[in-house]
Amino acid sequence: MCYHGSVSDPESLYIHIPFCIRKCPYCGFYSVAERDEIVPAYLDALRRELAAAPCSRPMKSIYIGGGTPTSLSAAGLVILMATIRELVRRHPDCEFTVEANPGTLDSQKIIALRIGGANRISLGAQSFDARILRKLGRIHGPDEIVRAVDDLRAAGIDNVGLDLIFAIPGQTHAQWGRSIDAALQLGPRHVSAYGLSFDEGTAFTKRLRDGTMRAFSETGYLRMYNDARARLREAGFAHYEISNFARPGFESRHNCNYWLNGSYLGIGASATAFVGGERRTNVSDVAEYIRRINGSGSAGVFSERLEPEAFARETAAFNIRYLPGIERESFRARTGFDLEGLLGDAIERLAPRFLSYENGVLRLTNAAVPCADTISAEFLRGRR
Repeated sequence: MCYHGSVSDPESLYIHIPFCIRKCPYCGFYSVAERDEIVPAYLDALRRELAAAPCSRPMKSIYIGGGTPTSLSAAGLVILMATIRELVRRHPDCEFTVEANPGTLDSQKIIALRIGGANRISLGAQSFDARILRKLGRIHGPDEIVRAVDDLRAAGIDNVGLDLIFAIPGQTHAQWGRSIDAALQLGPRHVSAYGLSFDEGTAFTKRLRDGTMRAFSETGYLRMYNDARARLREAGFAHYEISNFARPGFESRHNCNYWLNGSYLGIGASATAFVGGERRTNVSDVAEYIRRINGSGSAGVFSERLEPEAFARETAAFNIRYLPGIERESFRARTGFDLEGLLGDAIERLAPRFLSYENGVLRLTNAAVPCADTISAEFLRGRR
């Protein structure tokens, strides 16, 4: 189940590993390719930043993302996991997730992760169609996804989630359906189904602008999304966030903390932290991150502290993506604001077609789920 993290004392930790074998043309996250020579210095800088971080409470969730954390060597993963074990106190029921690429996962790395305490793997499958995987620039094939899941389970890591992407130019509806079916055959605990986005600075966005690639139509996009919703629900998955589906009890606790606007620590190049009402982001440059950590001890390049109303509106904008809804009393306890007083105009304007407000719970209607970003933007209006 998701938990409501504290506003001030972080119980979630994110660590960014920005390295990849090669940069995928659609990926908008900060990452660099083939920088093995700088990895030791980066891991040392991570240790320094983590040692100075305000880890006053045991972590309920730890998440290592990227980039591709499993692009590190087995020895590098051992060092990283040992650092976390030494410096981070964990709640007895801590959810410890590591993102993995099927093409960079082997038995030695799995053992390093398992011994280090990882108990959940988010596997970047993306597709089970070899042609689509090549178009996405992935370094793995469908067989490697199956092998990775089998190897993880053999090592005792049963909580495996699969990431899938739809609305890829050239992808057919039948290909998407086969990928969903292939994913379900592997028995994952969690499935994330993301529509392809064209993020600034990516190769795909450049191709979109120069006319060599065309984005999916809205109709085609919605057809694929709604098909995923139907197939996954029929298979027993709960649709608990816009792009996320889970077997009961296997919702991503770490990501739920983001959607509930709880506090969290962020360690590494480009990582963001939200502690004590202040949001801070580190520099998105590996070499500069190392230089700053080894110098001043801080790699932050951006910070903001939200005023109470801005925090309440942002919390509502994040919370509405969590499909069980926003509970009025919990929202008041966390933000000091009443839902009706803060969002009354938006609720009146958008209900009953897009918002349902019954028994003190505000949630998206089924028709509003595909356009949740628009609803979130409505909640942010008036932010000061």
